[in-house]
Amino acid sequence: MAASSTTTWKSIYADDELEPHEVFWRDIHPFLMDHGYQLRPRFRPGWVPSWKGTNKDSMFFEDSNALVHTKTIDAVRIRDNRNVYLKRVAKGSQEVDINVYLSNPSLRDELDNHAAPLLDIIVGHEEYDFLVMPVLRIFDDPPFVFVDEVLDFVQQTLDGLVFLHQHGVAHRDCSNLNLRFDATAMYPEGFHPYDHFVKRNGIDVIKNHLNRTDVLSAIRYYFTDFGISSRFTGASPPPHLVTGLHCQDKTVPELSDKTPYDPFKTDVYILGNVFKTHLTDVYSNLSFLDPLFYEMTKFGPKSRPSAEKSLSLFHKLVREQMGVSLRWMLLEPGCTRSERVNRHIRSMGREVRRFARKLFGFPSGLILLASVTAFSFVYGPRNVISRIRDTFQRRP
Repeated sequence: MAASSTTTWKSIYADDELEPHEVFWRDIHPFLMDHGYQLRPRFRPGWVPSWKGTNKDSMFFEDSNALVHTKTIDAVRIRDNRNVYLKRVAKGSQEVDINVYLSNPSLRDELDNHAAPLLDIIVGHEEYDFLVMPVLRIFDDPPFVFVDEVLDFVQQTLDGLVFLHQHGVAHRDCSNLNLRFDATAMYPEGFHPYDHFVKRNGIDVIKNHLNRTDVLSAIRYYFTDFGISSRFTGASPPPHLVTGLHCQDKTVPELSDKTPYDPFKTDVYILGNVFKTHLTDVYSNLSFLDPLFYEMTKFGPKSRPSAEKSLSLFHKLVREQMGVSLRWMLLEPGCTRSERVNRHIRSMGREVRRFARKLFGFPSGLILLASVTAFSFVYGPRNVISRIRDTFQRRP
């Protein structure tokens, strides 16, 4: 375990010298500056590590964060100091065409369009174009807490997949790393665009952030990276078939370099497998969604539902559940009894607060009294008194 940990730190926090793939970005920094984008100090010409001359480890300095992905980098848009991501793509790439198409004003404002917004394209380089995208976090970072947060994620991504397919776009790689969300509302103080554990303008660890449920209406999920995507126009009649093995999810049954397959049914499988491996396999009280994920990940592409039918099945399964269970805290199969009780109490508290707000506004005293009464009814007065005592006696 120790050896593995050391390897991880070394791969994230680099030495004094830039890696070869980082040198590329340093060398084109003047070009990016001319177009209004500035890279972090590490990637500027003449960079000197800020930890030189100190007795501190490089990991405590922002410019020790090495670039993990060769094609993408964080930057600042100079005119408004906005953090963005830049992605290097080959000139003439279909990825550019698909991003431009999905960000067309006629489509961009449609509610079901969950393709990551294209903010700008930097052109003029002899080999590459550079897509400018917003800073997004991986869909489950930080982890989900309540069932309704998960349902919002599933709803949005299925809506987004239906939208893509209706407009002739097959993503072909909509796996976990390409599903991200705008977390701006959850982090009022901001977060570092590359190292999510540090603040936007420093290296202090962020200790607090809002829950998704606190800002649920502001959370929006996106599909990113259309690098291997295909777009079929009205001029290309069905069946729409492709070949290729490139995909994060190597469990997709039909992937082939020789035998053509339907990329739209492949999208359904990939997204269903994300739901299964990252949701129902992790949280026991999401089992009511198992029928959906079972259908989406069937071995035979023809036996899988379309994205639209998957969305309909999702709505049907949600309607069949009790309203309270859809707002409960998530539970892992391995939760201890005390942890399960704790989460049930917190979930009940959320329901009591929700009910009280509907009736009386925000009467904190009434909410507290109602919460204690409800907990006493379910768990017994002695258990509640014991838990309250433990809470106030617990040392920080």
